[in-house]
Amino acid sequence: MADTFPVGWGLAAAINQWLLYGGALLAVGSALFGLWVPVPPAAKGLTRVVGRRSSGLAAVLYVLAVGLVGADLLGVPGGILDPRSWAFGMQTTLLSSAGFGVAAMGLLLWNFTTPGRLQRLTVVAGSALMVSSFLVTGHPVVTAPRWLGAPAYALHLLGAAFWLGALAPLRRAIGVLPPNEAWAVVAAFSRRAVYAVAAIVLSGVVLGAMHVGSVAALTATSYGQRLMIKVALAAAVVGIAVYNKVVLTPALARGATEAKPRLRLSIAVELALLVLILGAAVALTLVPLPTGD
Repeated sequence: MADTFPVGWGLAAAINQWLLYGGALLAVGSALFGLWVPVPPAAKGLTRVVGRRSSGLAAVLYVLAVGLVGADLLGVPGGILDPRSWAFGMQTTLLSSAGFGVAAMGLLLWNFTTPGRLQRLTVVAGSALMVSSFLVTGHPVVTAPRWLGAPAYALHLLGAAFWLGALAPLRRAIGVLPPNEAWAVVAAFSRRAVYAVAAIVLSGVVLGAMHVGSVAALTATSYGQRLMIKVALAAAVVGIAVYNKVVLTPALARGATEAKPRLRLSIAVELALLVLILGAAVALTLVPLPTGD
């Protein structure tokens, strides 16, 4: 796409992609959170509800992406209602992406609907298919070398998914559980979140170096400028997470009355920032890589 703000069907495709990122990552993250973090029934129920809804929504958005991008690239008057848009879209890599994505969301939807039955297998397979759906289209296809870029993308996606999927059930647990039980859930998440943050940061550094190519390109190219915005938002989220871990979580363990509402508010701010980061990620896909796209 051109290095401009999208309009018309291009804008619709970008919004669809924003929602798709959120839905797919939330579905996988909810599944990973439910599998990896021991939580009480109150939070586990919300995890399943969020997982079902996000996986169902993402499956629809994967399919819509094919027609929307076809309408944007072909420019026919009927847009997404014109069969030619879908035929053109199916000639792009988005068809493979949708195939992997719909299969991933179907597995995760089944996992959330019938918990406990082959849960680990469906979560692992669904997560792998979701990652594959993003690796077969867009910048990942031209990121070289593939042996380094593909694992970096996978780590980045899975780390972000776990973090995103954890926030709603965490906030729910803090709101309904006694302070000592809420602390146990938050502490269990914090121990595992260290690995997610490490995966996001490490893979982000690798991908940034591969995509930008030089320090000068950070300010001299649209991609570099948008990347710096995304990094600034991510740094803010990490800062809030550190504050939660160092200040609010110990206060929750002590039973401080102000700890629960402050932690719930902090998590809500984290969630809002993550939504903006997903928007920044979409903005990166709208411009070519400085290293060549």
